[in-house]
Amino acid sequence: MKERLAEMFAAMDQPRIAAEEFVDAGDRIVVAVCMSGRGKASGARVEARPFHVLTEREGKAVRIEWYATRAEALKAVGLEE
Repeated sequence: MKERLAEMFAAMDQPRIAAEEFVDAGDRIVVAVCMSGRGKASGARVEARPFHVLTEREGKAVRIEWYATRAEALKAVGLEE
């Protein structure tokens, strides 16, 4: 994940990541994320709103899964909208 974020940030000016919502699902957490910035080459504004599912053990994230929609992320942890 660090490599993926580093690549994304290298291509952007003013990159920003903000968690907007957390859903507790036991040892897993669904996180709604807003990722934004401007393309260095084009100057175009870029924004994505993926959903991450974090698996936690002993207070540390041990796995991160990315989903395009909230419904997909909730389904992955056994919750439905």
